[in-house]
Amino acid sequence: MIYFDKQTLKELKHYVYRLVDPRNGHTFYIGKGQGNRVFHHAKAAEKELKELMSKDEKENQNSLKMQIIKEIIAGEQEIITIIHRHVMDKDAAFEVESALIDAGYPLTNEVRGHFTDRAGCVHTTNCQNVWL
Repeated sequence: MIYFDKQTLKELKHYVYRLVDPRNGHTFYIGKGQGNRVFHHAKAAEKELKELMSKDEKENQNSLKMQIIKEIIAGEQEIITIIHRHVMDKDAAFEVESALIDAGYPLTNEVRGHFTDRAGCVHTTNCQNVWL
C-alpha cells in the first residue's frame, strides 16, 4: 500500500479524494481528509480480511463501501485513489466534498457531506423558487 511521504503530507493540507473501482472505473466513494486518510479505507478492509479486527469493529465496517473495497483487495487489485483538490482549509474541503457528492456519481457515501443546507443540484429553471 502506498503512503504519502513527509514532504507531501506537509504540503497537502486538507484535500478531497475519490476512490475508484479498478474493475470498472467507477467512483464509489468521495471523502475529505488530511494526512494519509485517503489510504485508511483500504487498510481497514485489509485488516478485516486478515481477521485482525474484533467482532464489534467488523460490524462497524460492514458498509457497501467496505464490501467493494474487500472485493477489490480479494481480487488482488488496488483501489484507484484520486486527489481532486488539495491545499485547502477544512471548510473549503467540506464544500468541495459536498459538491462532488452532489455531482451524481452512484456513491456508497452514507452521508451527503457537510453544509447540506445549501447542497444539492438545482435545475436552473427552479433557481428563482430556491433563492428568492
